[in-house]
Amino acid sequence: MPGVEAPAPGRGGAPDRIPSSFEFRTFWWNGELVGWGPYWWQGTPYTLTPEAQREALGLGREVARRQDVPFLVVDVAQEVSGRWIVIECNDGQESGYAGISPFALWRAILDVERGTGAA
Repeated sequence: MPGVEAPAPGRGGAPDRIPSSFEFRTFWWNGELVGWGPYWWQGTPYTLTPEAQREALGLGREVARRQDVPFLVVDVAQEVSGRWIVIECNDGQESGYAGISPFALWRAILDVERGTGAA
């Protein structure tokens, strides 16, 4: 069924909340990936396979390139069909860390600024 987000493993719906999707938050500093993690970091851990990681982060990279914002967060999720979609984009300064360590994120930003690499 196109347009329906795949559920996050172990994150079924409760009567008082929307079911959690297979969603990830990605952080981009001047177009460089500086971190990513599961959006629904509470509860059962989940992550991406190498193939899904290439697809999800590739979509995030293209969005970051098109937005051309210095510090951008792109949330991506997988539909039940397997297709990756953008859930939302935000200024990185106004976003929560979701499933990423704030220290790792800011260290990666410093590494990009110093020219020593990205996450």
